[in-house]
Amino acid sequence: MPATESGHDENGTKTGYISWYDFTKKIYRQAGYKTKVTPVTTEEYGLSKAVRPFNSRLDKSKLEENGFKPLPVWPDAVKRYLEILKKQGFFDELGK
Repeated sequence: MPATESGHDENGTKTGYISWYDFTKKIYRQAGYKTKVTPVTTEEYGLSKAVRPFNSRLDKSKLEENGFKPLPVWPDAVKRYLEILKKQGFFDELGK
């Protein structure tokens, strides 16, 4: 899908890369939750004992340069995964 100058595609999906905050918001929205998601910095979170790189974005450009089919957009993958969870009764157990 082509990106617009705003960094979003024609469906309003953020392109390029997303933060864990954006990812979590999308999952909650697609699952039908109204939970408020608050962004925090890695420093504010501070619970992890593991050393993490400041920038750990996944770059898929080499895949496409070498003839591989582009991966599906992440919101579609979230939607498909949530559909699997619904079929398995995951949300029933949560009272959703």
